[in-house]
Formats: sequence, structure tokens, C-alpha cells
Amino acid sequence: MSLLCIAVKKARLVGNLGQCNSYVSLKLQNVKSTTVTVKGNNPSWEQDFIFETNRMDTGLVIEVWNKGVLWDKLFGCHWLPLLNIQYSNEEGDGKWISLSNGSQ
Repeated sequence: MSLLCIAVKKARLVGNLGQCNSYVSLKLQNVKSTTVTVKGNNPSWEQDFIFETNRMDTGLVIEVWNKGVLWDKLFGCHWLPLLNIQYSNEEGDGKWISLSNGSQ
């Protein structure tokens, strides 16, 4: 069994988005975790998540959402294969990840 520790730090939302209330959703196999909702176009979550897995042939789905009154809108997503993640006992420098377009 392997432990995957993910730190969700911040985002730079670009484009004509208006006022945003965004959150991040992380999915690994059948487990989903979500950050709190943060206002603004440069949100900072600073939240840590831990997942357990014994399947290294799968990946982590990272989604950024805008919280709506009736429904939420997907800003973008990224598929991160677990084999591409640097493994260490210490926190790394972090990495900016570009998202594919969500439903516009």
C-alpha cells in the first residue's frame, strides 16, 4: 500500500471569468476529496490531502470548479499519472499544472 500526499496550493485563473468562487476536486480511483471554496481570481487553498492506493498504474484527476447558485461550472481538469509523480519523504518545491478546458 502506498500513500500519496497532495498539497493543493493556489491557482491563477485567467480570462474573462468575472467574480469566481472556486474549489479543487481530487479523484483517485473511487475516492474524491474537495477543497473549501475560495473567492477571487487568484485563489489560495493551502490544503493537504492523503490518498491510499496499491494501484500505481492509475492516475489522479484534478478538477477546478466555480461554485454556482444552482450548479457548478468546470473551469478545467488534468489527468496526472501516478508514475509521473516524484516520490519523496519531504515536501517538494511544487509544480504549476495547466488544465484542459472545462465545459464553457
